[in-house]
Amino acid sequence: MSQTKPFLRPDALALMQNRTAQARETEARAVFSQERVEAALSDAAKCGQSVAIFRPGQPMDLSDTATAKAAVAAFTAAGFFAEWKTRQQPDCEPEKYLRVSWGADAKK
Repeated sequence: MSQTKPFLRPDALALMQNRTAQARETEARAVFSQERVEAALSDAAKCGQSVAIFRPGQPMDLSDTATAKAAVAAFTAAGFFAEWKTRQQPDCEPEKYLRVSWGADAKK
């Protein structure tokens, strides 16, 4: 019988936490890239909307990333209202996204 080495090495928890943080930061850079932000705001406005939603490609919380915090600060400084929301669908992980609004829909 062969024995397998256990995965739980002494630094496994720290390693997984670091990999998770790196993946979230990478996703936040994509979601809040200047091109995507400008396109999302412009597309919403062209459709008569005053709300743009920014969400990752798969359920994950980007709100604690440096990139997302900088994006929220930039939206706020520019006069937009930015707020993190959570949506839960049955049998799915909660989805956290950033709702950015302006005009009459701000703060709704």
